[in-house]
Amino acid sequence: MILRKISDVETIDVGAPFGMPDGHMLIQWIFSNEVGDERYHHNFAVRKYTLKSVDASAIPFHNHTYVQSLTVLSGRMRCESPEGIVEAGPGDSVCFYENEPHRALPIGDGTAEVLCIIDCPGGGENCLPVAPKDIETK
Repeated sequence: MILRKISDVETIDVGAPFGMPDGHMLIQWIFSNEVGDERYHHNFAVRKYTLKSVDASAIPFHNHTYVQSLTVLSGRMRCESPEGIVEAGPGDSVCFYENEPHRALPIGDGTAEVLCIIDCPGGGENCLPVAPKDIETK
């Protein structure tokens, strides 16, 4: 069994690949391929994003090689893809399929916190606690 306190998990600023100002997109890798040993044969990662409001143009549509599920913990999010637009609040979850162009924007002037679960295709390189990889902006 592994216990991780979110408050003890390193916070990484990952907004730059999206053209966001410093401190506007933070990530904490709660559970990644660096957590646990060979007994934890997991094919997923759990991340917490903290997002500050920005102009919608600051977050481009993008896609990646993994499935992504977002659960809003606090604040409100606007999630967009070619399939439509939804607004999500605390307790709501949104899932994007592999390579689906999408973006998720905090709504309003506040901060949103989102739990993000992704799968780890291939060798699981995308499930290591570094800046997002395999992202293509549209």
